[in-house]
Amino acid sequence: MAFTYTGFVNNLSGMTISGVTRRLTAPPAQIGTADLPLSYVRAPGGVTPVITLTSVAGMRNATVELCVVMEPSGQSSNAVNFAAALTMIDAIDTALRTNASAFGIDQWRIQQEMVSEGSNFYWQIIVRVEGSGTV
Repeated sequence: MAFTYTGFVNNLSGMTISGVTRRLTAPPAQIGTADLPLSYVRAPGGVTPVITLTSVAGMRNATVELCVVMEPSGQSSNAVNFAAALTMIDAIDTALRTNASAFGIDQWRIQQEMVSEGSNFYWQIIVRVEGSGTV
């Protein structure tokens, strides 16, 4: 089966991550605290090199950011939120390791950030996931 951007995004947005309450297929218009933690994907992009002698496309490389929104920055203490972020990072890493081969994942980079969504800041885990496959 050909590796497509749509397939890669759909695989990541539908991936089960322990502790995630809701999975969205696109960035949220707004965030309700009852839905947290929630995950979504954003910023898909990639590269498809052309093999010059044959004018045939080579491997397609895609990059997607998987975002897990944890909690508004003003709720709980920093220590509690940081501990929850570490637990979520382990859960995300486990889910990616489990699905790496099936999804065509090559590597990922995980970091915790405070991200503005609307007028609020949230504890979030941002995962830059890179994958590849045949066109």
